Amino acid sequence: MNFNTFILKIYNVSFRLIGEENKASDIATLAVDRVLTKFNCQETITDKMLKICSMEVCYIFLTESNTICNIKDFTSQIDNKIENLVQASILMLEPLNRVVIVWKDILGYELIELNDIVKLQKKELNYLLFNSRKHLKDQLSKLKISQK
Repeated sequence: MNFNTFILKIYNVSFRLIGEENKASDIATLAVDRVLTKFNCQETITDKMLKICSMEVCYIFLTESNTICNIKDFTSQIDNKIENLVQASILMLEPLNRVVIVWKDILGYELIELNDIVKLQKKELNYLLFNSRKHLKDQLSKLKISQK
C-alpha cells in the first residue's frame, strides 16, 4: 500500500473515534509518527503496520479521551445520509465502546487483539460489542425518526 493510502486509512480510524477533523488529524499524525519510528521507513507499508498504527490510534484515544471533545450533539449538524447517521451514533458511544465497534465492525479485526490496550478478556469485549451494536441500532432508529 502506498503511504498516502496508509495515512488516509489511519486518519479515517481516528475520525471515526473522534468525529472532529483537526483532533482526528492530530491523533493520526501522532500514531503514525510513533509507529513509523518502530519500523524502517524504507519498508513498504504493510497490513501489519496498518493494524499496529490503528491500534496506536485506539490507544491514544482511550488514554486521552477525557481531554478529547466528545461530540454529543453532532446530530444537529448532520443531514439524513446514512453514513452521517452512523457516525453520529458512533460518537454517542462511550470511548471504549467506540473503540470496540470501530475495531471489529469497521476495521474487521479480531476483538482479542485489543486485549493489549484495554486489558479485557474476549468475553468482556464481546459483551461491549453486543451493547455497542444494540446502542447503535437504537440510536439510528431515533436519529432516522428525528431527521424526518
